[in-house]
Amino acid sequence: MIIRKYVANDVDSMMDVWKKSSKIAHSFLPEEHFINEEKEIRNVFLPVSDTRVAEINGKIVGFISMVDNSIGGLFIDPAHQRKGIGTALVNIFRDKFDTLEVEVFEKNMQGRKFYKKTGFVIKDTSIEESTKEVSLNLFLKTRL
Repeated sequence: MIIRKYVANDVDSMMDVWKKSSKIAHSFLPEEHFINEEKEIRNVFLPVSDTRVAEINGKIVGFISMVDNSIGGLFIDPAHQRKGIGTALVNIFRDKFDTLEVEVFEKNMQGRKFYKKTGFVIKDTSIEESTKEVSLNLFLKTRL
């Protein structure tokens, strides 16, 4: 596996990974959410984030996007989940910040399980504005 910074040519492959994993992890959200979210990711979020992709045999199988110390997105192709790729992507940013933060939908049991295993704890909860879903705000202290 190779982890590298994303380049513009990666976006279509990244969006494919995002769609596959989001439809499983966020199956409780309506289809129109994904249409709007894809535009937002492509046009607004990726240009301002620090994004790394994970590749296996030249194929993108996951990515993480950071804005400052916050994980804005972490998505792994379902066929490659539970193989350490998500942990490897998070670990890239552990040494760069005193804490890492992430929001995860309360109903996203798969994401919650991953972040708990990785050491994140609940800081507080909020209602995500566009979906009206409960979101857990998690953090990980990376330095003592």
